[in-house]
Amino acid sequence: MCKQKIAIFGGSFNPVHIGHIQAAQLVLAQLKDVDEVWLVPAAKPPHKPDANLAPAKHRLAMLQLAAKGCPNVKVSDIEINKPGNSYTYQTLLLLQKQYPNLSFCLIMGADMFLTLQTWKKPEVISNIAEIAVVPRQGANTGQLTEQAAFLAKTYGTRSAILNCGVADISSTELRAMLANSPNNAKPFLNEEVYDYIAENSVY
Repeated sequence: MCKQKIAIFGGSFNPVHIGHIQAAQLVLAQLKDVDEVWLVPAAKPPHKPDANLAPAKHRLAMLQLAAKGCPNVKVSDIEINKPGNSYTYQTLLLLQKQYPNLSFCLIMGADMFLTLQTWKKPEVISNIAEIAVVPRQGANTGQLTEQAAFLAKTYGTRSAILNCGVADISSTELRAMLANSPNNAKPFLNEEVYDYIAENSVY
């Protein structure tokens, strides 16, 4: 009997936007062996400054609003409940221990995938999870294919580069819009997430 496969999508989600949800849906549509996507907000991402990071409770609440109504997309607070920095290899080890009957895939944007060899313990990540790479719209996937070959040779990484891309917007750009011209951010945010940000003065 095959293990149920969960795709883990981690990040600061500061804030969660339509590109994140599109990525989750793309994985479910194209990787037929993936049963669910779990969105995992980081409590303290090691590669991002604290100054611009909304409190974890707000990022978790916004994710729950964005995931509502998306079949097979769930939210996990596993990293928020863990002290210290959120390192991907630690999260995967913890998930493997907590859910021995599940197998795992890791969703990653193109930029992150191209730097995987600089992460802490890429060999542990590669041993536990296949990597699902989600390019942005219009991206050239040649570099991703080369990186996949390099990682496979170096760490035994299993990679799947998805077709089509997601909205070319970043959370950094959205925070600037929300601070200066909130209406411009509306098309890139779930309506309930937009309202939550406004009501709670998150940014």
